[in-house]
Formats: sequence, structure tokens, C-alpha cells
Amino acid sequence: LEGIGVEVDPHMVASPRESSYVRMDGWDQEAARWFERKAQERSTLAG
Repeated sequence: LEGIGVEVDPHMVASPRESSYVRMDGWDQEAARWFERKAQERSTLAG
């Protein structure tokens, strides 16, 4: 996704543990980055 400029979103995969094509290494780190980004967006909108 980084190669095509698309931000990673944990919601892109509905059931990651059921898909053999999903790599789970780095999942927790990417999820944490997503939550941080969303919190930052909310704080920016709140003013």
C-alpha cells in the first residue's frame, strides 16, 4: 500500500485471522498508528 500511496486502514481486512493471504507481522504497530492518526484528526476537527 505504501508503494501506491494508500494509507493503511485496519478496516481493510474484515477477518485477518481467517485469510491466509494476510501477513500479521506489523499489524499491531499499524493499528496503533491508525488510532493515533484518527485521534489527531479528531483533535484537529475539535479545534
